[in-house]
Amino acid sequence: MCSSGQQQPAGGAATAGPPLGELLRRIEAAPGLTIQGAQRELRRLADIASGEMPGLGQRAEADAFAPRAADAVLSEAGARGFVEALAAAVEERLGSRPAADAPNPVRDVAAYLDAHYFEDVSLIDVATRYHMDASYLSKQFKAVTGENFIEYVTRKRMEKACELLRGSELKINDISELVGYENQRYFSQVFKKFTGLTPSEYRDDAAAPGPDAKN
Repeated sequence: MCSSGQQQPAGGAATAGPPLGELLRRIEAAPGLTIQGAQRELRRLADIASGEMPGLGQRAEADAFAPRAADAVLSEAGARGFVEALAAAVEERLGSRPAADAPNPVRDVAAYLDAHYFEDVSLIDVATRYHMDASYLSKQFKAVTGENFIEYVTRKRMEKACELLRGSELKINDISELVGYENQRYFSQVFKKFTGLTPSEYRDDAAAPGPDAKN
């Protein structure tokens, strides 16, 4: 209701990913690599992962991937297991990132509607614009915004109508068109359902002096 005054993945993925695969290839291609050398590489790799993805160190299994755990690696198989386990932990960490960190086309759609709510926008047209299935967009839009597509657009229109009724002397018919309704009668019906008042009543109520106003 209107009131009267109203990417790309985090750096750890890019940095930790290639060294993991590189080390596995080195283990396979360099059978002469000493245990001490392998442990040194494993400690460096664990440092990189824990330093760039601090959440990794907060997990219950984090001790298995701590730099000191590399000292327990005494064979090629052990080194491979260490690297594979570290890679799995990194992938799990990336998969558990908050949704806000990941690109979300629904937020782009909402931003588009914020700028174009007064136009003749439809779910199908917007879905086509963003190369999405309309049914999928409808479900995702509700999940992200808490409103369905029509509710969101209607709210944006009504909020703007409230603002214009309070702060301008435009005729109601003009306001109706400005927020996307060619039919003033229909606009008034939607407005009353949204605010509990007709546009005229809302304007009069907003213009009325407050209880503390002096004569």
